[in-house]
Amino acid sequence: MKPTFETIQTDIKKVQAGDWFLPLTIKDINQHCLINDALEKGAVGFTFEQGQELSITTSAPHFSVPDLRQYLFSLAQQKRAQLNSQIAVITGSAGKTSVKEILGSILRSHSEKCFISPDNQNTKIALANQILRLPPDCPIAAFEMGARRLQDFQIPLSYLQPSIVALLNIGTAHVGEFGSLENLWKEKLSGLSAPSAKTIIAFGDDSKILDYAHTTQKKVITFGFNDDNDIQVLSDTKDTVDLKIFGFHKVFSTSFVSSGKGINVAAAVSLALALDIPFETIVHGLSKFTGVARRFQIFKWQGLTAIDDAFNASPESMNLGLEQLQKTFTNKKTLLVLGSMLELGTESEKAHDAVADSIHRLFLSQNTSLGLATVGDEALRIHSKALKLGLSKNQAKHFASAMEARAVIRQWSKEFEVIYFKGSKSIQLQNIFGEL
Repeated sequence: MKPTFETIQTDIKKVQAGDWFLPLTIKDINQHCLINDALEKGAVGFTFEQGQELSITTSAPHFSVPDLRQYLFSLAQQKRAQLNSQIAVITGSAGKTSVKEILGSILRSHSEKCFISPDNQNTKIALANQILRLPPDCPIAAFEMGARRLQDFQIPLSYLQPSIVALLNIGTAHVGEFGSLENLWKEKLSGLSAPSAKTIIAFGDDSKILDYAHTTQKKVITFGFNDDNDIQVLSDTKDTVDLKIFGFHKVFSTSFVSSGKGINVAAAVSLALALDIPFETIVHGLSKFTGVARRFQIFKWQGLTAIDDAFNASPESMNLGLEQLQKTFTNKKTLLVLGSMLELGTESEKAHDAVADSIHRLFLSQNTSLGLATVGDEALRIHSKALKLGLSKNQAKHFASAMEARAVIRQWSKEFEVIYFKGSKSIQLQNIFGEL
């Protein structure tokens, strides 16, 4: 017995009756010891890696392969060969999920059979699982693709085989994992050279991205703020995004607030046009989009306006978030709760110092009533420099962890009108405002 594409499952937590289990090692957990658990949950069989000791005796169908990951990726390639779907891939240092979700609203207005990758599941294994489950009648699929080291793009591009690749930006997110900015840039740019890609969506304000895009000899559609972009951001508000599209001026009605709203909408519109989505469908899809969870998500908490922007953080997204906060809540008494930005390597100190500079530029120089709570070892740099730039000791507090900060911030926040949470996911700022 051999597994069908749709029944493959690589995560013991997600195994359901009828699945075929691949006990991959994920996050240093070798799942071969969990094969019996998978069978008890209803898995009909499993594939194991040669050389692994099996601690069970079972009559369930099973067989071995030399390398489980390569086996998974080969299955994804086989499945892709059976699909006629038009596939778009979205990559970059920041904004991937937001752009994908905006595009998803447009695609769902086009056809309910369209697919977008869930949440921020953008690793090689996650993307392979998504391709295996892609329905054969799916007309368009959009995936976000992440990377943390050199050649991370090579494998997913081999089975996604996109006709369109979008590069939103290149910043410093995960530079510590890459080892250097040079390696990070090399990998991010490599996605534009995907052999299957016919069209590139490129951030035209970055000359390095633009120059590389043109060297690929593929069709290039640019987006950005500069006049010479194909899709230019003119302005954005809470209710609108104003774009110039190939010289044609259009104001889109929207009903969401987010950091980087205008540029993210421009990228999504660029992708939709490249996918031949009718313009009226783009307009309708944008009007229905309501935002992404934990990306500048506004809610009421303890009688004040709270913004949860703490799904993750990079220097670029941190700056965009602070700018959007100041723009949206001008002259409001504001408490900033900022966590460490992780995986920045040697760029960490400079990046955290720059956050303090942004706070001074956007808030302190505007005489805004401000409080600052920093959380995590790296974020201490923000606290220290903010004090040097004029924040008083009564206005700034530092905490080693979110749990340490929880009680203090819950009491301190009563002095403010707005509270903003932003930091890397591992800092777990949601423990401050959420239920434990």
